[in-house]
Amino acid sequence: MKLRTLAKALLIKAKQKRENYRGIAKSYVSLFLVVILLVGSATAWFVSREGANISSDILKMTGTSEIRDDSSSKAVDEVIIPEFRLEEASSVDGRNLYFPASFSNNVSDVSSGIDTITDLQLKTVTEGMVYREANAGDKNVRYAYADKTITSSGGKTDVWIKGYKIEIGDNVYEDNIDIVYENGKPVNQKFPDSCPVRIAIISDSAETPKVIDPSALVKSYAENTDAVYYITQEGKPTTQKTNLDAFSSFYYGTENPLFTIEAGKSLNFTIVAWLEGTHKNARAFEGKKMSVEVEIETNVSEMEMIYLHDNTVGDEYDNITKDNYKEAADWKGGNGQPSGHWLSNNVVIAMSYYDTVDKTYKTTVMSKVKGENYLYQAAIPMHVKTDISFYRLSTTDDKDVDKGTVYNSWHTYSNVYDQMTDKAKDWSDKLFGKPSSTRGNYVHYYAIRGNGHGLVDHNASDRHAKWLSPCVGYWGTESGPVQTSN
Repeated sequence: MKLRTLAKALLIKAKQKRENYRGIAKSYVSLFLVVILLVGSATAWFVSREGANISSDILKMTGTSEIRDDSSSKAVDEVIIPEFRLEEASSVDGRNLYFPASFSNNVSDVSSGIDTITDLQLKTVTEGMVYREANAGDKNVRYAYADKTITSSGGKTDVWIKGYKIEIGDNVYEDNIDIVYENGKPVNQKFPDSCPVRIAIISDSAETPKVIDPSALVKSYAENTDAVYYITQEGKPTTQKTNLDAFSSFYYGTENPLFTIEAGKSLNFTIVAWLEGTHKNARAFEGKKMSVEVEIETNVSEMEMIYLHDNTVGDEYDNITKDNYKEAADWKGGNGQPSGHWLSNNVVIAMSYYDTVDKTYKTTVMSKVKGENYLYQAAIPMHVKTDISFYRLSTTDDKDVDKGTVYNSWHTYSNVYDQMTDKAKDWSDKLFGKPSSTRGNYVHYYAIRGNGHGLVDHNASDRHAKWLSPCVGYWGTESGPVQTSN
């Protein structure tokens, strides 16, 4: 059950421009070295639009000149790590880490069925093992560990997750929904395997550590396991269900920053990364190469909020016009249930866009606006005007589909009307015309109709193509959609 790798000393230097940022060798070691670099190098940890510099009214840095760590009188812009290997461990919070001292006799009983082992079986295997507590000799030998201190020389500063990308073999975990296009039309969706890597960020001894499942687009998708909570003197473990988070929980706009640095104060934090042995996929990842990139930002002055209004009406209703669309969304259907407001059920809403500066696709999870039943928000760079999509995603209650399956899509790009079904085109013509190819300066989007496919068979071979087919929606002002001219 051990994952091992050996790598030579790695030298990483932060460059002044993102496009010149040196690539990191993809190995198990690089996962942890990149994470360590991100807490040890100001040019990597605090990221602005240019990649190496950050500028805001309350925190100003150029390169590594403004951020220093406690262990050195000068800022760190390179990291050299000797060769080491990573071994399976287990922890609930990243603060107390345990390594197997001997394996359970039950391990052989499930070794051939590791892909189908149940949570209860895995818990039984874990509790039948003997563990030892991690010691100083394990740090950066069997798991990654770094203590750092960062200081704000300005006012109170919130620090946010900007983006992330984790590669393990053929699996890519990132802030982007993996959509397959044919001739510019979305036709399919790809899903990575669940991930056994855990990353804990511990900002203060009195606070509960933030432990992240990199494969979770949102917190509800995180795969919690019965990890080792503490051990007896004999090494017998007691397990506890983890409470994992997602990177998206700490995006700008969520009102939940990763850190808050008080004015003129320093913040001590620790970052720990390990391979969680109680995850059923741990063995399946043996021998695969791994790399991680995490971006964190404080400069959000070039971002603005996008608001998604849920005024959706079921496909079974006709004669919905610009005069009655909002009232129609509140109609009551069978059993007194609303016919509309699809997004307002227990679902996940995401906004994806193509960043023309970073040259990458990004996905941010939208949060419900406090006090509003049918309004969601998420931040977007001000310069992004087109290639924007809104997605209604599956929940963990939908057992017959992959987590994060797209159920409905509203798109903003040049030929979105041409990709619509005939029924959706007819609905569009009766409403506010063809959906716009750009948002212009509008920040309000109104989801009004579906795509005309109605209920889609979850086993149909073309189910993803139907779910990704454009629905009807429009940009507008706070008071409502605007009639389009294209």
